[in-house]
Formats: sequence, structure tokens, C-alpha cells
Amino acid sequence: MTEIRPALESDEHKVSYSMGWQFGYHLLSHNFDGLDLDVTIAGMLDCFTAKKAPITDQQVESAFKTIVGRVEAQRQKEAARQAGRSQAFMSENALKPGIIMTDSGLQYKVVEMGKGRRAGVVDNVIVHYHGMLINGDVFDSSIERGEAAEFPIQGVIPGWTEVLQLMPQGSKWRVYVPAELAYGQAGKAPQIPGNAALIFDLELIEVV
Repeated sequence: MTEIRPALESDEHKVSYSMGWQFGYHLLSHNFDGLDLDVTIAGMLDCFTAKKAPITDQQVESAFKTIVGRVEAQRQKEAARQAGRSQAFMSENALKPGIIMTDSGLQYKVVEMGKGRRAGVVDNVIVHYHGMLINGDVFDSSIERGEAAEFPIQGVIPGWTEVLQLMPQGSKWRVYVPAELAYGQAGKAPQIPGNAALIFDLELIEVV
């Protein structure tokens, strides 16, 4: 695919670029092996210039079902492999010095213990976090963005809901979340596969 790097000097260019970026993000979230961006752009141009599509709706539907079936089979296969890796990791990690495990299977290690109050289930919190897969790949990080996040205790994955009520304000913990307390068998495309255990460096800045 030929790379186009517009200057983005006008308001029209900025908005046009933003629309393209958002569409690109949508494609990334629904990516599959064989996705061809040149063909995608050709379809966009044909639509924009009111050209008749060279394929029928029935052909698209048939191809779509084939690809969905292939993607789902691959997802289930990867989720099964990931389950084994995650379970082995959590079992081995539980034996390491300083690791504390709760009844739910959640694990954490205290890096710094705060002295502030603890959050309740109805509270909001302001946190910094650095989220990783067990192989170390970073999938999300407020620390890298340089902007702390605020959200309700009940509005996050179960592992976070649990651990944030254990942490006194001002604490910094490394948290190990088993898949069933994270995104489960489904995962969270495109970065978190199904049955993935997750690691978070978590700082509870404030209970609000």
C-alpha cells in the first residue's frame, strides 16, 4: 500500500484525517488474515464516486461467513493455548516471594503501601496503570500516556474491582489477574486474547 502523508494544515484536512483514522481503528478492531487495505480503499472510492459494486451482496455474505468461521476457529484454538499458558503462569507466580493471593485467585505484590482510605464499591478512583500480557507486551498504559484515569469501582474488570478495594490510597502494587477476573474466554480484541491472564502496575492516586 502506498503511504500518503498529508500536511494537515487546513481544518478540512484535519477533520478528513480524523475520519480516516477512526475508520482505520475500526478496521484494526475487526482485522483478519488477508485484509487488503488497497482493496478496502478501492471499495471506499467506488462508493464515494457512486460506482456500481463489482460483487453482489450474496457473494459478500458468503465470503464473510467463511472468514468469520475461520477467524472464530483460530480464536478458539489460540484461547485454548492461552488458557494453559495463563494457568501455568499464575500457578508458578503464586510461589514467588512477596506474592499474596486472595480467595478469588487474584494475586498481588505490594510495591508501596499507601496510608490513605480504601475505596468502597460505590466510589470512583483516580489511578495510574500499566497493563501487560504475561509475555510482557504492553496493551494499555495511562503512565505512557501521561494522564491518570478516573472511573467507578464497579465499571472495571472484576480483578480491578476487587483489588482497588484492598489498596489504601497512595498504594502502588503489581497485580496479577487470572483470565476469569479479566476478559475471560472472549478476550478483548485486538490486543488481549481469550483466556489471557494480565499483569498491572497499579497506583491508587485518589479515592473520590
